[in-house]
Formats: sequence, structure tokens, C-alpha cells
Amino acid sequence: MPSRTKNTIIESSHRHWLKRVLGMRTNGQVGIDVFDREWGIELKCKLLGPGKYQTAISVADYQVREFPRDSFDRTLLWAFLYYKFSHPLEKLGDRKNYTHYVTERNIYFQPWNFIDQFPTSKGKLETWRYVRRRTVLEQEYEPIEVKGGTLHIPRDCSLIKKFKPELFTEPDDIPF
Repeated sequence: MPSRTKNTIIESSHRHWLKRVLGMRTNGQVGIDVFDREWGIELKCKLLGPGKYQTAISVADYQVREFPRDSFDRTLLWAFLYYKFSHPLEKLGDRKNYTHYVTERNIYFQPWNFIDQFPTSKGKLETWRYVRRRTVLEQEYEPIEVKGGTLHIPRDCSLIKKFKPELFTEPDDIPF
């Protein structure tokens, strides 16, 4: 099975996991991955572990520009998901489901404009932005353990109200 096909299967399972955890819907088409009336979440996944895996996540620049136009009535968020498998991907072979091999899943939410700090880079067919894991992890989050992984949500993100409403801090209330 080509690695792109494996990635599609794996990303689909993460998308369905996130949908269940957040109580939202998934989009089977092009567009925002997970959504409800209030939020639209674009999920980006990266396998961590031994081997030659890069930790930067690539984001197509058209998503940065077009998704807000298509979802103007929702608060848009990025969800950067980093995960590990119990075995190297090459040893897992061709499967229709890789979920039970996931040993660690951490997902970091950021507002849509978080991506603006990363410069665009022209590829052969598309313009990309590369989100460095180090930059994602440098932000402050409230970790929330859920079945199958950990959500990391900034306190000023209204999504935290779904899990711990007492921790939500309006952006204007942050003392500095």
C-alpha cells in the first residue's frame, strides 16, 4: 500500500476520534475536518517516533486563505496532532485500521491566525506553510485527558468550556 494511502487511513481514524471526543461532525469532502455550529477545526497529524520522520507539519496555503471564507460563521481552529505507534509504521503492514496501534496522541489547538507566523514556501504545485512542532509546544495549554489521548487547549480558547468551563479566561481578562 502506498504511504499516502496509509496516511489517509490513519488521518481519517484520528479525525473520527476527534469527532467523538468533541461531539462534532466530520466533513467527508474538501473543507474543514471537524465542525459544529460554533467551531470549525482543521486537523493536521504527524507521526512521531524513531526513524526519519520530520516533525514539521505542512499546511497548504489555500486552506489558510479559503477556509475562513467557507466557514465565516464559525470560530476556526487548527488542531495539531502528534502521535506514536507501538511499532514502526513499516512493520505494521497494510491494514484498514491502525487505531489500536496508537500508543500516544496529543492534540494542540490554536486560533486560526496562529499560522500567520510561518512563511509561505512555493512547491511544485502548491504553496505551503511548515508549522514547527517546537513553536506549537512553546505555547501555554491546559491539558485535558480524554479516552484515547490528551487535548491541549489554550485557556483563552472558548473550546475549553466544553471540558472545563471554570478554566476559560476571556482574552481581555488576561492580566499583563
